[in-house]
Amino acid sequence: NAASLNNTSNANDDSSSTAKGGGNPQNLRISVRNPKKSQRGAEGDKPSLLNIPSLKETAAAERPAMFRTHLAMCRQTFDFRDPTSEVKEKEAKRQLLLGLVDYINNNQGSKDGVFTEAVYPEVVKLLEANLFRDLPPRDENGDG
Repeated sequence: NAASLNNTSNANDDSSSTAKGGGNPQNLRISVRNPKKSQRGAEGDKPSLLNIPSLKETAAAERPAMFRTHLAMCRQTFDFRDPTSEVKEKEAKRQLLLGLVDYINNNQGSKDGVFTEAVYPEVVKLLEANLFRDLPPRDENGDG
């Protein structure tokens, strides 16, 4: 059940913002969960799609942890029916996803590998957030 998947909580999940579409009942209600709480505590220190460093910019020893952080950040979902909303965030997520693919492709043969036991739950959460969600309602023309 997609509704129950969206309601599952995790110690790292934080329902930080909810966007509602106008007063129009056909607009989806989209919850954007911040998958990682800041460990520093200050609101401005929270990692976001717009300020997270790339994996290439991260020290080699910190890349596995940053890889998991990138997976968590990519769990944020957006309404793609409005091409003018959250353009920077959508592009930042696209760049993060491309960075994840690059990291996976370039580190498959490494000693420890990319997909460790700690990574699998993050991959499942990423797929859950992006694949298992409600379909948009049909408009009056039957499109949707």
